[in-house]
Amino acid sequence: MISTLTERINTDWLSKVMSSLRLDYRTAAVAWSIFSLARDIGLALAYGVLYPTSSNVGLLGDPGPLLHDCLVHPIMIAYFCWLQTNGLNAFSSLLRENIVRNDEETERILNKHLARLRNRRIYWLAVLVSTGAILGWFLSLRFTPVSVAGLYWLMAHPMLLWWTSPAIFVVAYAIAMSVYDIAIIVIGLNDLFRHKRISVDILNPDGAGGLGAIGQLISSLGYVIAALGATYSVLILLHGVASRNDTPTIVGIAFYVVLAPAVFLTPLWSTHKKMVEFRNDTLRELAGGIRTAFSGFLNGQDHTAEQIESLLRNTQQTYAMRDLVMRFPTWPVNTGTFRKFFGLVYSTIIPAVLSLGANLLK
Repeated sequence: MISTLTERINTDWLSKVMSSLRLDYRTAAVAWSIFSLARDIGLALAYGVLYPTSSNVGLLGDPGPLLHDCLVHPIMIAYFCWLQTNGLNAFSSLLRENIVRNDEETERILNKHLARLRNRRIYWLAVLVSTGAILGWFLSLRFTPVSVAGLYWLMAHPMLLWWTSPAIFVVAYAIAMSVYDIAIIVIGLNDLFRHKRISVDILNPDGAGGLGAIGQLISSLGYVIAALGATYSVLILLHGVASRNDTPTIVGIAFYVVLAPAVFLTPLWSTHKKMVEFRNDTLRELAGGIRTAFSGFLNGQDHTAEQIESLLRNTQQTYAMRDLVMRFPTWPVNTGTFRKFFGLVYSTIIPAVLSLGANLLK
């Protein structure tokens, strides 16, 4: 079973292309960023809209699409590529570290969710979703009022939309598959934890009781969220905040601040509950031992000094064990992962917050 969990998470066309090109998530991000930048500059030069013109702001005057093409989209592609080789670590680490017993029931649960991850119908559904995203993108730009069409460099010529649409399709497909993969992995973990007991390894070097791979999987979403936050901040700084209408910016920042921890903590909640359950069960076992030991001393029988001394010594050891158990980790992430995720996510939105604050103080 563990050997199966080391395979690529999907068997779709995009995963196979990345595998054949031997792309890891770093090289995939760099390659996509270079490709996007070269494509945008080439198209802008071909249609004469690299610099602002009398009717269009040009590529350099419209930083939004450029930021998405060279920052957000490469990170989306990289995340999909990273999931292909690391997504199943959340399951394999549980078996490798003996957190969950590897038996027939465990294999049944894992095989069920592996089949969902490799369902060809889902690949076709992702293609349909990506096609719908392309159509929606086309319609949103084609029906842009003429009065503001000049603010978007892609509106300078109808063919620009067609030339850029294949790349948008691939990014939309990668996003759709990544969302599906994460959802199935989280559902699979919830299913596994409903049917199986876990054993937390307090001395595991991951600092999360042997379940750190789950936290690493979810915390990796921080790069995607941070990329969106950075893009939002840059756009706010470039275009400023309307002095008479700060509400959209305030709502956007508030949504981001609330969404980030929700995306991080919600998928980890079932694992957290299972780790708390293990800690509480261990405490109950210790309490049961104390009750059993004291029951013999409360029945009115005489006891020797050695017996009383042994009881007191065992009681002290039990209290020491209780203090140790209370330090059992109850989240599948260590403090470093917490700091890294929230530091990365919230640092990118700071420029937007400062810009909004300065605007409100005018």
